[in-house]
Order: sequence, then C-alpha cells, then structure tokens
Amino acid sequence: NSGESGPEHVYRIEVPYAARVTARLYDTNFTSNLYLRSICEAMTPEIGCRIFGSGSAGQLVATQPAGDLFLFVDSMSGQMGEYKLDVEVLYAQGDRCTQDERTYIKCADNRACQFNLQRGYPICQ
Repeated sequence: NSGESGPEHVYRIEVPYAARVTARLYDTNFTSNLYLRSICEAMTPEIGCRIFGSGSAGQLVATQPAGDLFLFVDSMSGQMGEYKLDVEVLYAQGDRCTQDERTYIKCADNRACQFNLQRGYPICQ
C-alpha cells in the first residue's frame, strides 16, 4: 500500500481504449495518498502517486493504454475518514471511444462518440 500504515480503498477503473485518466480527491478529513497501478498487488510499480494534507484537494492524471487500472485511496498513520472522489476517462478528438452507459468515460471537449464508417468503429468527433 505504498508504505502507508492506514487503511485503503481500491477502485477498479475500466479503460477500454488508450485515454487520459484523471482522479480528483477532495473533501477529506485525513491525510490521504492517491495512487494508480495497472495490477492490484501490493508490490507492483505505481503509475502515479499524490499525497494530500487533511482537508486539501488534488488530482492525479495519467495517460493510460487500454486495460484495467486500480486506483487506491490510502491514509497515513492509521487515519481514515470521509472523502469525495471523481474519476474521468477522456478520449481525445479522433481517438477510438466506447458508446456505453458509463458516465465516467467520455470524449474531451464535449465531443460526441460516433461511429466512423471509414475506420469501422466509434471515434470522438
């Protein structure tokens, strides 16, 4: 758990195609550590990591190929409390995208994910 002694929560994020992943942590009442891994095991390398003070807000941004990500909200010194977490998976214009009901996956700049006849799959347009 990145060397911290407090409890942690783990969230699995599906990234169907290469995208920019942003996790925002806010309204905490404990010192928190937010980090990403591509494998949900304790001793695997972290893709990114941020430590936030109690009551502070921040974000972690990573460019990720297709696959699952594991987002950890960890605490320091045995602390844990309430927090709010927002996750967004954004595809750039012209990138392959997915047309489904997951609200955290979307095209950047409010573009639409539409089927492209030339490519044979949906892209952000």
